[in-house]
Amino acid sequence: MKILRSVLLLMTVLVGMIASYAQSPSQQLVTVNVRGAGLRDVIRTIEDQSTYRFNYRNAVVDRYRGITLSLTSVPVSRVLDAALTGTDLEYEVLNATSIVLREKQQPSGQSPEIQIGGIVKDSSGEPIIGAYVKISGENRGEVTDVDGKFRLRAAEDATLEVSCIGYKTITVRAARNLEIVLEDDLEILEATVVVGYGVQKKSDVTGAVGRVDAEELRSMPVKNALEGMQGRVSGVDITSSMRPGEIGSIKIRGIRSLSADQDPLYVV
Repeated sequence: MKILRSVLLLMTVLVGMIASYAQSPSQQLVTVNVRGAGLRDVIRTIEDQSTYRFNYRNAVVDRYRGITLSLTSVPVSRVLDAALTGTDLEYEVLNATSIVLREKQQPSGQSPEIQIGGIVKDSSGEPIIGAYVKISGENRGEVTDVDGKFRLRAAEDATLEVSCIGYKTITVRAARNLEIVLEDDLEILEATVVVGYGVQKKSDVTGAVGRVDAEELRSMPVKNALEGMQGRVSGVDITSSMRPGEIGSIKIRGIRSLSADQDPLYVV
C-alpha cells in the first residue's frame, strides 16, 4: 500500500512538471532555418518540434512572407518574437498545447498600422539610392537601399514625405506597395556646391567660390590649364614653374606660410 501511494505521488509530480514545461514557450526548444518562407511555414516547423498547436485565421497569416530565420535550439517564444517582428500580429499562450495568433488591438480612434514597402526612382526610371522616406508629423523614416527600396510601418491613413538632394520633395499616401518617382530640382542643383567631405549650399560658401570657363582656356596660348587661370580667379595665387614638366603651384588667399604643407585639395 505504501509503495502504491509513493508511485501515485511520483506520477502526480511528473505530470505537473510536464504540464508546467509544456505551458511555457520559453522552455521548449526548437530549431528553425528558413529563407524567404511564409509565416505558415514557420508555424508548421514549430508544431513539428513542440507540443504546441496554433490557432489563427488563414487570411491573416498568409499575408506575411519573405521570412528568413536561422535559430538553433532556442525557445519557441524567441522564434515567434523574431518571426512576428515588423508585423501587426501578436501571440498568446492559452494552455499547454495551444497558442493563438491574432492581429494587434489598436487603441480606439487610432488607425491600424500596415507594412509599407516600395521603390523610389528618378524620372528616367533608375532607382535612387539614399532617398529619405519619412512619416509626416513623426521623427521616423527609412533610407532607400542600393536598389532604391525601402520598408517601414505606418498608419493606414499616414502621409509620407520623400526627399533627396537634387530632387523635389513630394508627399504620397501610405500604401503596402509604392512606386515613387522624384523629379529633378534644377534650382537646388544650381545652388549646391560639392566639397571634398560633403555637400553645402552655394549661398553658404559663395565668398570662396570662383569659376573659370573651360572654353576660355582652350583659346589661350598656354602650356596647361594652370597657366591659363593665372590672374583670372580672385584670391588665388598661381605660380608657374620654369622647369620642364612641372606645372607650378596654387596658393589660396590667407595662405602665406613657407614651411607648412598648405596645398589646396583637388576634387575631380
